[in-house]
Amino acid sequence: ARAAQAALQALAAQPGLPLPALLALLDAQLAGLRGAAVGLVRVAPGGLEHAGIGNTRAMRLRGSTLLRLPSQNGIVGGGLPAPVQLNHADLQAGDWLLLFTDGVDDMLRLPVQLPEWARDPATLCQHLLRHWRSTRDDAGVLVLQVLADGAR
Repeated sequence: ARAAQAALQALAAQPGLPLPALLALLDAQLAGLRGAAVGLVRVAPGGLEHAGIGNTRAMRLRGSTLLRLPSQNGIVGGGLPAPVQLNHADLQAGDWLLLFTDGVDDMLRLPVQLPEWARDPATLCQHLLRHWRSTRDDAGVLVLQVLADGAR
């Protein structure tokens, strides 16, 4: 809980920093605490940037195609890999961004998109947890859909 609180405070204090700099700030704030796996995504019109350290996953789902955005090995708070890798991906209306922890199998596949996911994105989270969750680990899932008007 202390590590999570320190991370939230650091992110709130410097939200506009580039993602590698945010990870460096988090690494300094979490040093001496438990440490954490951290995946950061910044979404802007037409695209996103992502940087992840540890057991976090990020994917863009477009139709039935998944683009996997890699995270690097490590623990934030225990020293970062050099350099921190920054990933970029374009976004289009209808795309989904899936963020999850290693408690969900990173080899997941979603051959179709169900209409109810757009009506209630929590249904997609439930689907991922029901069909792709490992029973040996805790799991966290966050989904975002890009809408036609640019709203998310």
